[in-house]
Amino acid sequence: MRKELNLLKAGAYYEVKLLKNSPGVLALLVLRPYVALLLTYSLDRSGTLSSYFLQSLSLLASIDAVWDIAGLALLARWTGSLPYLSLTPSSLSSVLVLTYVPRYVIESLLKALALSPLLFLELAAPEALKIVLLSLFLVTLGLLPLLGFSMLVASATLAVKEDALWLEWVTPVLLLLAGVLYPVSLLPGWVRALSSAIPLTHLMEASAALLSGREGWAASLAAALALSAVHNAAGGLLSTRVERRLFKQGGLT
Repeated sequence: MRKELNLLKAGAYYEVKLLKNSPGVLALLVLRPYVALLLTYSLDRSGTLSSYFLQSLSLLASIDAVWDIAGLALLARWTGSLPYLSLTPSSLSSVLVLTYVPRYVIESLLKALALSPLLFLELAAPEALKIVLLSLFLVTLGLLPLLGFSMLVASATLAVKEDALWLEWVTPVLLLLAGVLYPVSLLPGWVRALSSAIPLTHLMEASAALLSGREGWAASLAAALALSAVHNAAGGLLSTRVERRLFKQGGLT
């Protein structure tokens, strides 16, 4: 437990220092939610501001989780520090995931705060605050299905030579299948079957039901959590096997 706590503390320390000493990074972090909001609005103009708010945060969270976890593995390989990460008391997957969790939480909070003035201008303060807190809760839950998937992508990028290609096509496919960019109900039947196996899809359905006051959000949320457990267990198992294979083949450099 102490090792895991140290990794979480290291991730939090890194993120705080990065934002404190890099005003440009902080400025981009604040502006990105508005770009995402414009994108979601351009794709579907029949939604509400609350739905655009949640979609924007979900879009950025999904992209960032995959890119940051897998990207950290790539950066460590390119800089020659990957073997050192692999020799730490914790497994490589633990280092990549646990050091990222504080970053995800801190950046999600900042993105929500940056975008929240729009809600307070449009809605009454109690309703706007409710939407902000609900969105933060759902986006935080969204980390659970993203962790296992991100580790699978990270393992794949370490196992192949064309590293960037995995990140370039996997993230848009995930967003499409999960219904972040486009309603799943409008997709072909075989695509909807694939979508039902993705935890993020059910989380998006639960989010839409909660925002609109419809029933069924509890069942969707339960399905998302159950599938998240399965995906995270599979992701952890496969990443461990890939790590061992890379050790044997000398693929960490």
